[in-house]
Amino acid sequence: MKNHRNGIGSARSDLLPQDIIKFRKMETAFLERCRQFGYQEIKTSTIEPLHIFMATGALAPELLRNVYSFLDWGGWSRERVALRADSTISAARYYLDNLKENSHVKVCYIENHFRRGDTGQDVSERWQLGMENIGDDSSLSDVEIIFIALDTLKAAGFDTTYLHLSFPLIIIESVNLAFIEKDRKKVLGLIKGKRYDDIKSLGEKDHNLDILFRLLQFKGTNASYLNNLKSDFDKSENIQQYLDR
Repeated sequence: MKNHRNGIGSARSDLLPQDIIKFRKMETAFLERCRQFGYQEIKTSTIEPLHIFMATGALAPELLRNVYSFLDWGGWSRERVALRADSTISAARYYLDNLKENSHVKVCYIENHFRRGDTGQDVSERWQLGMENIGDDSSLSDVEIIFIALDTLKAAGFDTTYLHLSFPLIIIESVNLAFIEKDRKKVLGLIKGKRYDDIKSLGEKDHNLDILFRLLQFKGTNASYLNNLKSDFDKSENIQQYLDR
């Protein structure tokens, strides 16, 4: 589904009739499979307080600059609010506001979120299909989510799919090994923005920095990739525990 242009020449995320047919097919397939695995659908607010995107630290500074925010002059608080920039953060806020008495919650959502384009002029609207298995950090939960995602794409008629897996805790631990504490948050922001060249100027070249760049640039396709990583991290128990999962 593509952005279409209106008469004044600015991009809009309009969905044409043929786009809606594809969208509904994907939506139906996704929700059916989520329900089969016990996920309940939720809807979060389109407008959120800006501070939830800043306080959680989930958005890197590069992404935070693209959040579409404004002062709510007509509201009673007159605080700065934002169009929903990321559904995962909104889902976490939803859990704390409505479901925190439950230690294990499985929710899913189909929601749009908004960010400024690269030029800073247009607002980009994107749709996100997501699942949150809160309270379960087992490998089985990961497999379940991967299965739902792949099965949804298959049911929606996608013949060729590509699955990209990553485990942020490995990257975070690698950053902890390669950089001093005051630089770590900035480095993680640069990684999220894929500004790898800027990272080199912050750290001293050593074995840990070399391994970090291997993680960022090398993509594996089978179990031998993990075995190679394990040999690189043989002296780090923290990283070994993640690779063994």
